[in-house]
Amino acid sequence: MLSVVLATAQRDGLIRSNPCTRVRRPRPDTPEAAYLSVDQVKAVLSGAPKDLRPLLALMSLTGLRIGEVLALSWADVDLEGGTLAVRYTLTQTDAGLMRQSAKTRASQRVLPLVPAAVEALKDQRKVQAEVRLRAGAAWHDHDLVFTTGIGTPEHYRNVLRRYQAVSKPLGISGGFHGLRHSAGTMLITSESP
Repeated sequence: MLSVVLATAQRDGLIRSNPCTRVRRPRPDTPEAAYLSVDQVKAVLSGAPKDLRPLLALMSLTGLRIGEVLALSWADVDLEGGTLAVRYTLTQTDAGLMRQSAKTRASQRVLPLVPAAVEALKDQRKVQAEVRLRAGAAWHDHDLVFTTGIGTPEHYRNVLRRYQAVSKPLGISGGFHGLRHSAGTMLITSESP
């Protein structure tokens, strides 16, 4: 506000220069991104229910955002080639959950998968086949990798609640970002959950 007032005074010839332009603005301290240790990731995965484990493993091994994971379709996954194409994100809109294009070109990418991530996706295919069989005629095929019990898109909040039910007793607080930021640690240490 002061800079605006002084800029106006400078423009009107009341002062020669605006002293605010020579002052550096303070930068807020940016907290370091929280991440889980390899042991914490392993504990979360071992405590997670069978149908949640592949999703959490994929996040911890790829660093994908939860919206990107929930928007994955089987057409985006190449298990033989060991790659995964990130093209969409699942977003809550007024019309409900929508699979929308990733916001930027940089967000759209093809990732190579480590063997443990390929195994997590293979596990998910098996889990989904069992769920689909139980759902029978109620199944809605959207070709999504991670779905509800009837094949519809899974809502972020429901997955978060289930994740926190596993992570909280382990003393791990927060949401998915810690798990997402653990991908680098998992890859650097060459360990997989």
